[in-house]
Amino acid sequence: DLPAYKKYREGQEILSGEDPYVSGNIRIIDGGAGDNTLATPVSFNSNIRIKMKGHSSIGYDKKQYKIKTVFANGEENDLDILGMGKGSEWVLNGSMADKSMIRNYLAYRIASEIGGNNMAPDSRFCEVLMEQNGSYTYQGVYLLMETISRGDDRLKIDKYNPKNVYSSYLVRRDRQTSLDPMLETYGRLSGNVTSEVKPYDNWIGLKYPSQSKLTDETKKYIEKDFSKMERVIYSKDYSIFRTYDRYIDTMSFADYFLINEFFGNYDAGKHSTYMYKNSGEKLKIGPVWDYDQAMNNNPLVEMDLDDLAFQTRDIYTQICNDKKFMKLLKNRFAYLRQNQL
Repeated sequence: DLPAYKKYREGQEILSGEDPYVSGNIRIIDGGAGDNTLATPVSFNSNIRIKMKGHSSIGYDKKQYKIKTVFANGEENDLDILGMGKGSEWVLNGSMADKSMIRNYLAYRIASEIGGNNMAPDSRFCEVLMEQNGSYTYQGVYLLMETISRGDDRLKIDKYNPKNVYSSYLVRRDRQTSLDPMLETYGRLSGNVTSEVKPYDNWIGLKYPSQSKLTDETKKYIEKDFSKMERVIYSKDYSIFRTYDRYIDTMSFADYFLINEFFGNYDAGKHSTYMYKNSGEKLKIGPVWDYDQAMNNNPLVEMDLDDLAFQTRDIYTQICNDKKFMKLLKNRFAYLRQNQL
């Protein structure tokens, strides 16, 4: 039995205090063309650590899971699963909010055509069965996905070296959580970045380097480096603001805008919004994540087909006022409309 991952009270995360992971085993049957059965030879086998995952989805009957492939001694085991490249962390996405189960897959595949692994995780449809004491329970159709993480076959940023103060990094704009280091950056401290409704929204959390390996010096460096970009973006001095393209990769910001606007994914920009920076390079935005409620699938809000929304998201509120960025956005959309979109 899997322990509860976490619970929420008024949107705030409450940890149970117990380890959310349990040990297990994963076996994958992939017999190629035709039907697969439990008698089909196993094509992949590994020890795992597994837990339930999600925010609102944690309350659904069909659970979602995070899986870590490990060796018998518990160390990470980087493996290539179903041709998606090597990694040790995976997600089984249940998409209960999306009855078609196509939204995540479709958006990820098109986004990856535009920007490769740095713009979308790889994924494969599968059917899941849970085995306990020799008895199988059918769980349904899932999307087996890469997590957004650093790796040769995932996000291509330099590996963290604790001996260096400077570092490549991956951050996520989302709800406040105790599972990741929360960064105190200029945007929040200055009041330029605020939570629209609730105080625990719109935080910048550090995903890489991980909390277990992060030094205080590196955390301070990342806060200072991200703040340097925000000071320029939110500057009221135009001579300073106009240099923003020295700090952010405008093409990645244009692609991210267009992908989310194209699919009507208006949770992005506020939640599950990833940004990363490789050592010595500009800040980029992506990969994309979580399209369950995109394409007019929000049960509370009808999608407005006559309006755009992404210019109201943080950072975009500023750069969308710049003619240079808007020209790039228009030209990029014209190109993508003839190709991937």
